[in-house]
Amino acid sequence: MTFSTEQWRNHFESLVNNSDDFIALATPSGKMVYVNDAGKELVSLPDDLDISDTHLADFVTSHGTLAYSEEMDHIFAGENWKGTGWLRNWTNNKIFAVQATSIVLTDPISNEPVALATIRRDLREINAVKLESDRLRLHDPLTGLSGRSQFEKKLEESIARSIMNGRYASVLFVDVDRFHEINASLGHFVADGLLVQVANRLRNSAVGAQAISRFGGDEFLILMENLTDKKQASEIARRLIVAFDEPFVVEKNDVFVSVSIGVCFGNTNASQMIVLADQAVYQAKSRGRARFEIIEATLGSQVADDHVSKYRELHLAIDRGELFTLFQPIVRLTDKKIVAAEALVRWMRPNHGIVPPLEFIHLAESTGLISRIGELVLKSACALIKTLNDQGVSLRIAINVSQLQLVDPNFALMVTNELIRYEVSPGQLTLEVTESVAMDDIETIGRTIAQLKEAGTLISIDDFGTGYSSVRTLRHLPFDTLKIDREFVSAVDELGNDYAVVRAIIAMANALGLSIVAEGVETSDQQDSLVQLGCPYAQGFLYSHPISEGELVAILTFDDLDNIEQSPGFL
Repeated sequence: MTFSTEQWRNHFESLVNNSDDFIALATPSGKMVYVNDAGKELVSLPDDLDISDTHLADFVTSHGTLAYSEEMDHIFAGENWKGTGWLRNWTNNKIFAVQATSIVLTDPISNEPVALATIRRDLREINAVKLESDRLRLHDPLTGLSGRSQFEKKLEESIARSIMNGRYASVLFVDVDRFHEINASLGHFVADGLLVQVANRLRNSAVGAQAISRFGGDEFLILMENLTDKKQASEIARRLIVAFDEPFVVEKNDVFVSVSIGVCFGNTNASQMIVLADQAVYQAKSRGRARFEIIEATLGSQVADDHVSKYRELHLAIDRGELFTLFQPIVRLTDKKIVAAEALVRWMRPNHGIVPPLEFIHLAESTGLISRIGELVLKSACALIKTLNDQGVSLRIAINVSQLQLVDPNFALMVTNELIRYEVSPGQLTLEVTESVAMDDIETIGRTIAQLKEAGTLISIDDFGTGYSSVRTLRHLPFDTLKIDREFVSAVDELGNDYAVVRAIIAMANALGLSIVAEGVETSDQQDSLVQLGCPYAQGFLYSHPISEGELVAILTFDDLDNIEQSPGFL
């Protein structure tokens, strides 16, 4: 299909008139020839105005033909121009910014200018969107509090001023306790309204704060500066917690909400202080909520950078699924049958290979990430038990639990929920507690262990013999199994002091009705000594290194465990 010149002209005119942009043509001297319909509307051009009586500069500058802008200088010199230009509203004589493209049209034969053309896009809406975007980036749309980037900028400035004045800055990381429960029961709309009230209470209570920011969800950051000592930061956190004793009115009902606060006191840098405050609030929540914990940012700059970097990397590793679980079999010494397995977490770090546990478990414990890791291991253990149950094989799996998990009042409920989710009998799960952890807060941990025992899970005391009050631990906590620390097992074959210690431990465990597992068995001589001493169970490299779930399932499905006597005491 071909078009005549007239048809092409009509199509082009239709295209131009349907554009939302200002499109105009003028003679080489600037006398206006044409403005499209959208252009006339954009500049509020009077209907009775004759276009031929106007000049291009009347539209694109603020003062008419006498005010030639840079744009005008270029196009009247025969040069094309592109950039931010202007349009004038004919009704109120105000100008507004546009994205402008102005070109000089020339005769193809003489190369002489025959017309000037300009296309101009209104930037007011675009700028409004950008301003709103910037506002949202700098301020939280729900609460009106400053955004994180603005908070970090103020924090850096505050740190600099504090150092110069011989004082300290402090970041308070405020987390609303059990907010997810409120969200689930009352709905997002009501929960958002509650967050607005929380923000207002923080504004009113954090007297002297340099900045208050909504970090995300139900988390807030507060910046204080010019503090003289850590005690001042503690007092501020304590006042904030007390401020939440008063209820909030939600849909004419009183709703009581508490907060946990992590405080970072010191002068390092903004990102480090926020991370350390985040770690502190995690510790506060794991130790009972409605309380605060304080971390002093006294690390050297390089050490602090390394610490924060490793924390972030481990945090991302958990989110990316880089952590996985291996299982080390536990055997019965009389016939070398596998009767249980211990779940052990590992980290497959990209481009580095497997990271040894000693290199990240301590970091996880010191930063609070150990609770997330522990939950992953629990799920892996339950999934394996379910897989084996479906294949007719019953096996107990032991998992290590940390202090942070045991002082969490919701830990026992979380374990029970996972057992129900995977349809696993509680008696198939053993929770291993190290002796040092058990003695750290025996009252709180004792309550959690009692809850777990009531739910039907088994409890094992790990690394026994390394604590300073082992017998007292056994008397106060209801353990089912005792695991002899590898330190004693490694020299049990030498018939020296360690042999005597292991013999005493086994005799005591038998008297208390506890099952016994020897850890770290690596040689046949060690095994023979343990058999001689009457130790019933063992684990170690002599029998198996930690193996994958698939490898363990493959071994057990070819191993008849149905006739193994499973007394209540064994792990």
